[in-house]
Amino acid sequence: MTQLIISMIRCATPILLAALGGIICERVGVFNIALEGMMLFGCFFAIYGSYLSGSAWIGALVAMAVCGAVGFIFVKLTEDMGAEPTITGIGINTLALGMTTYLMKMVFGEGGSISAGNKISGFERIEIPFIKDIPVIGEILSGYTPLVYLTFILVPILSFLLYRTHMGISLRAVGEEAHAAQAAGLSVSRFRVISLIVAGMLCGLAGAHLSLGYVTLFSENMTNGRGFFAYVAVVFGKADPVSVMIAALVFGLADTLSTKVQGNGIPSSLVLMLPYVVTILALMVRSTMTGNGKKLFHSNLKTKEVKQ
Repeated sequence: MTQLIISMIRCATPILLAALGGIICERVGVFNIALEGMMLFGCFFAIYGSYLSGSAWIGALVAMAVCGAVGFIFVKLTEDMGAEPTITGIGINTLALGMTTYLMKMVFGEGGSISAGNKISGFERIEIPFIKDIPVIGEILSGYTPLVYLTFILVPILSFLLYRTHMGISLRAVGEEAHAAQAAGLSVSRFRVISLIVAGMLCGLAGAHLSLGYVTLFSENMTNGRGFFAYVAVVFGKADPVSVMIAALVFGLADTLSTKVQGNGIPSSLVLMLPYVVTILALMVRSTMTGNGKKLFHSNLKTKEVKQ
């Protein structure tokens, strides 16, 4: 049971990190399903940055910079050029899959996956003094990489920023009533650009955790749908950080179980379906809870025409 909880936390971390970025997007009124592509960019450029520098932290910074740039491009295309957010998101996801596969072969001369031996440095695990010696609790709370602890610390921080600060109130006002926010003197465009850059950086960290956390490698389509799970977690959690964290843990548990049951006589195709089945069930429950389940999906449509 202890190992199941530990694995759940590890698997939930990249989903939660990307979902925190998704929360910011939803709150500012931008429909963003490009979380998957941003995470995949983060996976590759974290490996590449670590390969060039020998430092996992520099690799993570490179991933954040690249994904922040992708977020900037996304918001410019959708807000300034009038591109359809859904099509733009799909385009970024497709671009990420093709570009990372091409760059992997061009830079490393390998296809399928890369590890580059000892040239790639991953994150070291942290053993918390005193806590690590507590039976059961020490096993659950200690021994993770820094990004795991950072992720769960960011949950209350984001919650505080959204609900207890003037900046958070302004950000939510931009997403809920963009015209009123603009009339009050808030720059709708500026809020959305900054929010998408920050969301991209969080997705970059999520990708860095996948490729430099407990493994130090990159493989084609390494995210394997986790970006979509992150967006569903945002919808299921109503863009509230604590609720989204719980939803991410549920998806992390589903991901863990799908791995644990492999090799026990269960067809692999059924095992791989498990996280997606949980995703569909989560959407069904969310739809039932909200009546029609469309509020968050279309929160940005009424403000799409607002420009600053």
